[in-house]
Formats: sequence, structure tokens, C-alpha cells
Amino acid sequence: MVGIELVAERATRAELDYGARTGHQVILAARRRGVILRPLGDVLVLMPPLSITPDEIELLARVLREALDEVLPAHRS
Repeated sequence: MVGIELVAERATRAELDYGARTGHQVILAARRRGVILRPLGDVLVLMPPLSITPDEIELLARVLREALDEVLPAHRS
């Protein structure tokens, strides 16, 4: 299990505007791509099963990146 905290600025760890529901927007973008994630505010929770395959891990990572790029395009690194 892993939690990924979304922040407005990585260097200062400044929080995103809570009202924007950024975490929720990211999980909706992931769901449109067939992957179900869970937000806890602006923390994305990934809890893959122990039986996950390497191909499924790659899919999870790719979809997460695509969803983040869709919702936070200005924050690409």
C-alpha cells in the first residue's frame, strides 16, 4: 500500500486548494482509463492485491501518470 500526497509546490510542500478536490479529479481521470484508485483528500491511495502481475503494475503506474498529467499539466516533472 502506498499514499501519494498531491501538493501545489514540491519544494515547499504547499497544499493544493482543498475546494478544488484535486485528488478526486485525479481518481476520476484514472477511472476513465480503467483503474480504480482511492483518494483521501489530496492523498491518492494505491492498494494493489499481492497477486498483481508486473504488467498490471506497469498499467497502474502508466494510468496514474496519465491521470496526474491530465489534472495537473502545469506540474509535470
